[in-house]
Order: sequence, then C-alpha cells, then structure tokens
Amino acid sequence: MHGRNRIEYEAKVSNADFTKALTKKVINYTALVKACNARKAKKVSDNETLKLTGTVLGINPDYATLWNYRREMIKSDSSPGAVGTWTTESEITNKCLQKNPKSYPSWFHRKWSFLHFVEDSNVQEEIELTTNFLKLDERNFHCWNYRRFLISQSLSVSSLPTDLRALLCSSGFAPQLSSPPPSPPPSSSPEILPLLQSELNFTTHLISSNFSNYSAYHYRSHLLPLILHLQTLGQSPAETYSAKLSQTKEELKLLQSAIFTEPSDQSSWWYYRHLLNSSSPPPSNSITPEKKIYAELLHSTTSPLRELISLEMSEGFTPGSKWALNILHYILETLDALIGMNLGDDADEILDMLILSDEDKKLRYLEIKNEKVRKKTEVLFVFQERGGGGEVFLEVRRGRGEGPKDKYVSWFRIKEGKASRLKFKSWDKENGVRMFETGALQVDAEGAGWISGEGLMELVKRKKTDVERDVVNECLRVWD
Repeated sequence: MHGRNRIEYEAKVSNADFTKALTKKVINYTALVKACNARKAKKVSDNETLKLTGTVLGINPDYATLWNYRREMIKSDSSPGAVGTWTTESEITNKCLQKNPKSYPSWFHRKWSFLHFVEDSNVQEEIELTTNFLKLDERNFHCWNYRRFLISQSLSVSSLPTDLRALLCSSGFAPQLSSPPPSPPPSSSPEILPLLQSELNFTTHLISSNFSNYSAYHYRSHLLPLILHLQTLGQSPAETYSAKLSQTKEELKLLQSAIFTEPSDQSSWWYYRHLLNSSSPPPSNSITPEKKIYAELLHSTTSPLRELISLEMSEGFTPGSKWALNILHYILETLDALIGMNLGDDADEILDMLILSDEDKKLRYLEIKNEKVRKKTEVLFVFQERGGGGEVFLEVRRGRGEGPKDKYVSWFRIKEGKASRLKFKSWDKENGVRMFETGALQVDAEGAGWISGEGLMELVKRKKTDVERDVVNECLRVWD
C-alpha cells in the first residue's frame, strides 16, 4: 500500500505482542468467513446475515464475492427478511473506504447502492464525500471515477440530446453500471453548464494548491470540450474554432504560473502538450484562416518558453529546461509543417540541446534527427545503356520532394571502380542517356540500409553521416 513504511511494519511483525494480537484477529476473521459461507451455501437471506457480511467486509473490504452475496440478498424479492437501506449501505461502504480508499469492490458497491436506492440517495452529499476523500489523496482515481459517475447522474445522461450524450459518454461521464434503474428527471442545458463550470472551478482550486495534480488536469481535459459544446451551440464551425482557441489561451495562462513555479514537474507539461494538440485546426492541403490563427497562438507561446529556458539553463541543463525545450521543439516543427515558416534550423538547434540535456531520451532525439535527414535526402540511381558496357549514374537529391531545395542535387558517374562528379543537372537526349530503372537508398537509426536497383541489390551497413560519400563508396564496392 502506498505511504506505508515497510521498516516500521517489519518491526511490528517482529514484536511478540503484535504477532499474538494479529493471530487472534486472523482466527476471528476465519470463523466469520466460514459462518458467511455456510449461510450462503444454505441460501439464507435475512438481516442477521446482512449484519454478518457487513462485519466481514469491514475487516476485508476487498472480498468481492461477499459483496455480491450482499447485493443478491438486497435485490431478492423472495427474501423479504433482508432489508437494505441507502443509509446502511453508505455507512458500510464509508467504513470500508476509510480502511482502504482504493478498494474496487467497495466503490462499485457504493455506485450500485446509489442507483438501487436512488430515491433516498443525495448527489450533493456524495459529491462532498468525494471532495473529502480527494483531500486525503488527490490522485485516487477510484474517487475521481465515482465523482464523474455522480455528475452523470445529475445530468441524467440518458435523457440528453444525442450529440451531447455521445460527448459525455466519450469523456467518462456515462453511468458505469449496466442496466441502471431510471435516473432522476432530466436536466436542461441551462442547468448543465453551471454544474460543469463548478466542476472546472473545483479542478482550478486543486491545481492551484498543487501543480502536480495530473488527475485534476485529466478531469479538466474532459470538462473543457463539454463546456465549449454548450457555449457554442448554433454557431458556425469557424466561430466554434475561434472559441476553442480562446479557451486554450485561458488555459495556457493558467499553466504559465505552473511551469514557471515548477518547471521540472511533468504534469503541467503534459497538459500543455495536450492543449496544443487538441486545438490544432482541421486538416487541409492549403493554408486556411484556421491554420493562420492557430499558428499565431503557437508563435505567441515561444517567447515565454525561451525565457524559461534561459532562466533554467543559467544553472546548466536542468529537468525543467528539458521539458521546455521539448515543447518548444514541438511548436517549431509544427509551425514549419503548418504554414512553412522555415524554422527547421532553429528546431534542429533545440533538438541538439535536448540530446545534451536529456540523457534518458537521447536515443529518441537522435532518431528524430535521423528521420529528418532521411526525409530530406532521396537517392536516385540511373543506369545508362551503352554497347553492353554500362555506367552507373547516381543522383543524390536533398529535399522533401517539393520546393526549391530539390534543385540542389549531386550527380556521379561510377565506372571501373572510380567515381566522378558530373556538372549537369538533368538527363536529356543531348547527353545520350536513357533511364530505364530507378532505385532508392533508405537508412534507419541503427545505420542499416539497402540499395535497390539493377546490379545493386546489396544490404549495406552505414556508420557515417555523409550520405553522398557513403553511397558512392558503397556503389564502388558493389561495382567491383
């Protein structure tokens, strides 16, 4: 269990009095379990059995089979003697959760009891319960899950419009039990928005208290799309996207304090990356207005990040600097791909800094760098047919397949174990060249590659960085 000191526990176990008391508890617990199992085998269902199961579950909250037996007694119409109430079940589960706040069966039974005694249960009291549990452990995902369940009951998900219901279900707010009893009367849209906003404020409070609360960030990431959906009903796609970016800007302001206060905490940085990803414009082959305003948003984030990097690196490479460098590299690459801002050199410089600052992910960044080289370098083999003799003409093309960079190519003639660079830039009839087969060179991060083309089917190993020199040398080797 988290937070338990193993040394202290081992010291207790070695104590004779503690061991004696523990043995007595085990004997007592075993007798109670046998009594429960005997009643279950005889299908006994009465209040005395309910009390007995409650006693055992209070000792061991994770006894799932006994929880099932308890629910069977409460549900059974043929067992009028076993009368369960919301008060009784909430008290038992509360006791069990205090003993083990992360008990799966206890949380499940509380959900089941809430729905089974829906007329007696109180949503606000239960939400307050989750607030208290989260004060003890803000990362208790069982409690967060139960809170979302309660919100879904308040919203009456099954009665909402299809689009909003689908969005709620995808965000984890759907009732998490099969075939639930009827929910309370449906809430109207005007009532939904304040409730979701209240939950958002709750996460703001938790994050302000602890910037490491990634559970609150996660919950927030589900709330924001719902709030945006309700706020932009009836608006055009362009207006909705503009509202989305405005929402993202407000979130980035919240993160500003977090990343400058705790720059080495990854929770804020992961949420930062999520915000940028979730705000990206619809895909398009052209530069759309949405791409332009998204690019403006991205560009506005670079100055604070550079400032933070400068502050962190004044003390050398720090954990905080690597997270800021990572996000800045992502932004620069995105801007380059989005609207062609030609920030590749700047991004490469940031990547080199990441390689130096983050030893654990050094190989990953090297692979990113190698991938960029592969995308920018295409090797084309061209063969000339002349009287049975054959010269290999090799073109090394640097570029991305389009744009002015493709104009800068290198040509080589390979014959009789020698290579010579050719000056002309294209093949035409005047040069007496007829192309009849092409091939390509591909290289992976390990340095393994292959050359395809007539007469050059050979797996090679590359350990050098100069693409032209290595390719020519390999062609010479194969030619010989």
